[in-house]
Formats: sequence, structure tokens, C-alpha cells
Amino acid sequence: MDQTIALLCLQAMNNSPQALHDKLEAALVELASTRKFLIGLSGGLDSVVLLHAMVRLRDHSGVAFQLRALHINHQLQDQAQSWEQHCQRQCAMLGVEFISTRVEISEQYWHRKCGQRGAISRIRG
Repeated sequence: MDQTIALLCLQAMNNSPQALHDKLEAALVELASTRKFLIGLSGGLDSVVLLHAMVRLRDHSGVAFQLRALHINHQLQDQAQSWEQHCQRQCAMLGVEFISTRVEISEQYWHRKCGQRGAISRIRG
């Protein structure tokens, strides 16, 4: 899974890597006093591309900043643990501090949010 996601990230960045780099670098200039960034990392393509792009800026822009990634495991999918581990491996590979937390979504919440049929289907997976 990690190799596939990394390849997709590289392909996405190759579509317009300079444009992404330029936008992030401009944001860094605007946030000149900010030296700590926390990236929400789901493990999906968008957040992994952002993580890789920010690591590239951290390592090559000449602007010193701290980069951390936060993954919230909602435990709603059978693969939730795998996604969390994937995020942890990505961060270890890139030298980014990884923070993970697990939350439990109550059956009552799903019942209110989705109605009884939605809650039952959500619980059944």
C-alpha cells in the first residue's frame, strides 16, 4: 500500500509540482512568524501529497520550521488500523513527528446523524 500511495503522490506532484511548491512557499512567506506546522494526515492522496510537499520545502527552502502530522483514527473502517500504520510509516520515512489519536463514535451519534437505518448499516460495516 505504501509504495502505491507514494507512486500516486509522485504522479500528482509531477502534474504541477512547481505550482504546488510556489503556492506553499508563498504561504510560508505570509506566515513568516509561524515556525510550527501541523498537517492533518488521513493517509489519502491529498494529505500525503501535502506532507511530501511540505517536507520538500522544509528541507530545501532555507526557511526553518517544525513539521508534525496528526492522524485521527475514527475506527469506522475495517482498514482503520492499516491507515494509521501507513501514516506512521510515511512520517518515519520523511523524518516528521507523528501524532495519532483514536476516537470512538458512539452508536447514539450515528443514530442521530444517520437515522436508525444508517446507524445499523454503519455498525454492520
